Amino acid sequence: MIVEYIKYTFKKNLFKTYSCAIIEFIDAKYRDILDIPEFKEKEANDAIKLFISNFSRLKECDKILVCTKNNKGNFVVEKYPFANEEMNDHDDVFKEIIRYIANKYIRKTENINIIYGTRSINVKIMSRTEFLDMENGKKSEIISPVGKMESGQIKSGYGQINIKKDNGHDKVK
Repeated sequence: MIVEYIKYTFKKNLFKTYSCAIIEFIDAKYRDILDIPEFKEKEANDAIKLFISNFSRLKECDKILVCTKNNKGNFVVEKYPFANEEMNDHDDVFKEIIRYIANKYIRKTENINIIYGTRSINVKIMSRTEFLDMENGKKSEIISPVGKMESGQIKSGYGQINIKKDNGHDKVK
């Protein structure tokens, strides 16, 4: 199983930061995992626990989002741990996922449908700094990592991990 991650740290003001990690399952055989309740409850939980336990920087995150691009081309997003989902943060989650998609999948002509809980939005990435909401035709800015950490700016860390079965146990490579 190939898992990619990115961690964003936002400086909200002089003394406060907020961090969010996005974990994406890349393997084709795991594309629909977040649509399968049993997987979400068992295998995904185990894989993410293993992943987080090997990366102490992710343990300290204020929010961890798990996403995958399913066979229909939609980005399906869930908050981890799955049992503690609050669905009153749609706008923040959509902004974070759009930033992630814009930095990773920079295709100007592609429409992307993002599903989080019961809501979904359809966007078109115009550039790394701008996207178009296809439902209301409104262009919006994407705040991206720039310069040194000043109020409102972001720094990020990213990577890719391969989790392999070894004698029936998952192992981080």
